[in-house]
Amino acid sequence: MNEKEIKEQYYYMTIHDYKTGTDLLQLEKILKFYEKLEMYYQCAGIYKAIEEIKIIELIKLTKLIRQINGRTNSGKI
Repeated sequence: MNEKEIKEQYYYMTIHDYKTGTDLLQLEKILKFYEKLEMYYQCAGIYKAIEEIKIIELIKLTKLIRQINGRTNSGKI
C-alpha cells in the first residue's frame, strides 16, 4: 500500500468511527497514539478527517444558533 492509499484508508476509517459514535476527543487520542508510534501517513489521514469533522460541526452549530435567533441561512449577516 502506498502513502496516498494509507492516508485515504485512515481518513475514511476515522470518518466511519465518528459517524458510528466515536467523539472528537477520542479521535484526537487515537491521533496522539499514532504520533507516538511515528506512523505519520496514518496520522495525516486521521488529522484530515478530524479537521473536516470540526468544520462540519462548526457549520451545524452556526446554523443552530442562527435558527434559535430567528435568522435564516440566506447569507445575510
